[in-house]
Amino acid sequence: GARRREIAQLLVDDFRVVDGIPAISIDILDDDDKSVKTEAAKRLIPVHPELIAIGLLNYVEDVRAQGLGPELFPGIGTNKHKEKGNAIGNAW
Repeated sequence: GARRREIAQLLVDDFRVVDGIPAISIDILDDDDKSVKTEAAKRLIPVHPELIAIGLLNYVEDVRAQGLGPELFPGIGTNKHKEKGNAIGNAW
């Protein structure tokens, strides 16, 4: 699993294939716009087959192909503390 903010700050390059398994890297990798709750929160998560079935990996490739920038969800916005994902949570 992942926290709302971790999902909101994902970059296209956070998606990779490890030993033939699609995965998401939750890490900051010297990116000032990203954060994790604790150092232990840095992890590699296999992409669930249901997410693959509903087209997540196709979406990642579409964002990459369109050159919309590094963010997986371009234009998601931040709150006054420069945190991503809160608007999504508030709308939910």
